[in-house]
Amino acid sequence: MSINKAVPTNFELSIPDIPGGTTEETEQVLLQLIETVIPGMDITPIDTHWMGVVARRDSSVGIDFQSWSVTFFVDADFGNWKTLHNWVKYASEEQPLPEDHNINMFLSVKNNFGEEVIRLLFLNVWIKSLGEVRLSSQEGDTYIQCNATFEYSRYDVFASEEEIV
Repeated sequence: MSINKAVPTNFELSIPDIPGGTTEETEQVLLQLIETVIPGMDITPIDTHWMGVVARRDSSVGIDFQSWSVTFFVDADFGNWKTLHNWVKYASEEQPLPEDHNINMFLSVKNNFGEEVIRLLFLNVWIKSLGEVRLSSQEGDTYIQCNATFEYSRYDVFASEEEIV
């Protein structure tokens, strides 16, 4: 175990095969993240009966995962934002996905040297909200950014050299 502090400087979110757009747009979207928080998780409490008494205890079989929010740079042609926008519209129309179609996302956390430190795999993801895009003509370096919130069934954490199955 390392005693060095984690100093991640680059976060990339890879989203393959998003519904709601053309095949060319949705083969894979790569978001350069400005900020995100690895979501928390809670063990679901359950009631058990033991010696005639109902006792509440934590269950090791049920975990509730919190929503996941990210802030990302909008690319120069608004392609990544447009693809997420189409995904929200698609989801709002309640069109069913094919049974074998699951959207999984990969969050790659990199250090100062561009080396991957850790990788997270979010499973069965769907978009919950897409934030506003602020356009400004202020002087200086202004980058267009946007927020998105996702729901998912769970996430797994992998070391950079570990193979995801």
